[in-house]
Amino acid sequence: MLKGSWLLGIVAMCACAAPGRGTTTVSAAAPPTATALLAYLDGLPGSSRHVLSGQHSSYWNSNPLDYVQAVTAQTGKTVAILGTTLGISGSSEDGVRLSNQWLSAGGVVLLSLWPVDPFTGKQDNDRSIPISNVTTPGSAASKAWFAYLDGIAAKLRQIRGPVLFRPFVELNGNWFWYGRQPTAQFITLWQQMHDYLVTTKGLTNLLWVYNVNGGQGNYAEYYPGAAYVDVVSMDSYPPSAADVPMYNALLALGKPIIYAEVGPTIADNSKIVPFSADNSLVLAVVKKDFPKVVAVVIWCQNSGLPRQKGAAELLSDPAVINLSDLAPGN
Repeated sequence: MLKGSWLLGIVAMCACAAPGRGTTTVSAAAPPTATALLAYLDGLPGSSRHVLSGQHSSYWNSNPLDYVQAVTAQTGKTVAILGTTLGISGSSEDGVRLSNQWLSAGGVVLLSLWPVDPFTGKQDNDRSIPISNVTTPGSAASKAWFAYLDGIAAKLRQIRGPVLFRPFVELNGNWFWYGRQPTAQFITLWQQMHDYLVTTKGLTNLLWVYNVNGGQGNYAEYYPGAAYVDVVSMDSYPPSAADVPMYNALLALGKPIIYAEVGPTIADNSKIVPFSADNSLVLAVVKKDFPKVVAVVIWCQNSGLPRQKGAAELLSDPAVINLSDLAPGN
């Protein structure tokens, strides 16, 4: 089902999972809208139009929607998914406002979080203290962590609809304080965070997104369990056949799978020459090698759709679902 709002048109699907996807679950007590979004994603593989288009907002620009608006001006089409954040180093982006704006337009929100290090209060890669200290009740690090989560919960409560919540970006890499940590310790950290936000704080609008980065291995090692994850995702610059091991590892987990963050080349995003690469080739790889992927969200900076070639071709592809295919009345 494409026409009509997914918020309204697929509520009837909520009570059942797609065939062969019995392990797909919604985070505890999810409202009908969150369940509807999950059911919609779960039903996309195998349909002729099955890839939601997406663009990350401009995290460090004065106008966070400048890339989204620019690609609409260039192509006449608007992406279905907006990537926004409640925390990334150097950004003052208001993820609550942007999420509500996008939801009101009938779109899908990917809300990423690069959480602060509870030992330093910064977004860093300090590994001087084991994260087991964070999960030990009563420790200074644990108190700081849950105080931080209180602030995140207050923001999430203001969002008027479901979001794809990606709380630990690229968790199998070693460039963030929480990344590539001892497996059991990280799983406990995830499970405690999930239970605190869902059970203690009563948040029911989150679809929890497990996220790994290509080329790092350990793609399922940190998976906290089916009851704690709704969607699995991968990041790659650029997507290629080299991602097959990552894709297969995530596919085996039985959840809807998305590319949460991609770019058209392997270069540093801030240093990519504008219009030197082609984002439509990203989609071509997904269609050829990763048929179960149901969304592709392009990174911002010079990887963004309006800053490289191929935007019109990508958004006009018969397999792609744009905002106009989701919004009410279309």
